[in-house]
Amino acid sequence: MIKKTLFFLIIYLLFSPVNLNAQQCAIFYDDFESNSISPHWTGATNSFYTTNIDIASGTYSLETNMNSASPLTLYDGMEANFTSSQPSTISYWIKTNNTSTTGAATIIIGDVNTYSGGNTGMYFVNYFNGSLRIIGNTTYLHAASNNAWYFVEYKNIDWFSQSSDLYINGQLIASNFGFRNYFASVSKIILSNGTFNASGTTYSSWDDILIGGSISTTYVNDTICSGTDYTYPDGTTQQSITASTTDTSIITAANFCDSIIITSLTVNQVDTSVSQNSTLLTANNSGASFYQWVDCDNNFTLLPSQNNTSFTATNNGNYAVIITENNCIDTSSCYLVNTVGTHFISSNNLILFPNPSKDLINIRFVKSYQNINLTINDINGRLISSIEKYDCDFITIELNEPPGIYFLNINTDGSNQRHKFVIH
Repeated sequence: MIKKTLFFLIIYLLFSPVNLNAQQCAIFYDDFESNSISPHWTGATNSFYTTNIDIASGTYSLETNMNSASPLTLYDGMEANFTSSQPSTISYWIKTNNTSTTGAATIIIGDVNTYSGGNTGMYFVNYFNGSLRIIGNTTYLHAASNNAWYFVEYKNIDWFSQSSDLYINGQLIASNFGFRNYFASVSKIILSNGTFNASGTTYSSWDDILIGGSISTTYVNDTICSGTDYTYPDGTTQQSITASTTDTSIITAANFCDSIIITSLTVNQVDTSVSQNSTLLTANNSGASFYQWVDCDNNFTLLPSQNNTSFTATNNGNYAVIITENNCIDTSSCYLVNTVGTHFISSNNLILFPNPSKDLINIRFVKSYQNINLTINDINGRLISSIEKYDCDFITIELNEPPGIYFLNINTDGSNQRHKFVIH
């Protein structure tokens, strides 16, 4: 038994190149899963019934064993009307228990003029002499077995050239297979059991009759700021997006008529990096439309009139800049400034800071020295501290001395220097 899910998988693979979850738009579709002859079928409906025995897909298929000993003709049986249209695909399952019965499992799709004595549809399809017979502008006979289901498809229907590509069981049988008659559109389906079934022992079956339109695909391009949320057309929300992305939304409507919306998001990134030189902070992004420096230590309070790319701190603290660019606003990291009011002692091979100092001094050498000897004396010459360091270029000395003037003596690999600093 062929499962319903397998049928839909086939439909998806054939008609939906973008996303396997999108369904073909159905102008008319009946899978008979309601287990009844729906109201849209008229005519000899009392001769047709649903069955769950040897079905094509799902749980139920349509069947009839109506005989044609009475004045019924090939066109008599059951019919359904639908909105006049130019579908891009038509498909259905078809079966009979006697492929030699001429006209068994007839299915004709045409317009309002398709009736007994009228034309015989785009394609005239039934069983004949052991074959599944499909008549268009030529006749194609497909060898058929009794009680075997066949999946017939007309794909890529071209209403200008009046042709389609004919598939049976997923295999291309004929390209540009012409219509039997000219049709501007179709609006009717006719089902019948043939003309030579006087004994009533020939059974005809159909399932999953689809008159399909084209899936609607829309492309949307949008731009957002990095870190913002975005809600796609199908209602799903992606949070805190930081990189450009593409999303495919499937919007389901009535009658299986899905639409696909492909959204391409461009994410604008704001460069918030900052370069620091002592008390001078400079935004590396020089092309933004607006700058605002803020005090991180004071709940990011805006600093009045500080709207340039650079900012010079007049007090020690942590500072950041808010940058506006391409309608996006972002804030930099906070940068520590702790050298306001600090003077540097500089010689040809070192820098000593801060000076004055409260509780420590830093010494940065221009290179690493193998042996460093340090002594600190107060203004009276009293030795305060003696320190030895090896193979380094930066030293921090913690001080616990009263305010006053002190002298730092530095011996680096035999070279001596003397510097004065102040503790306040």
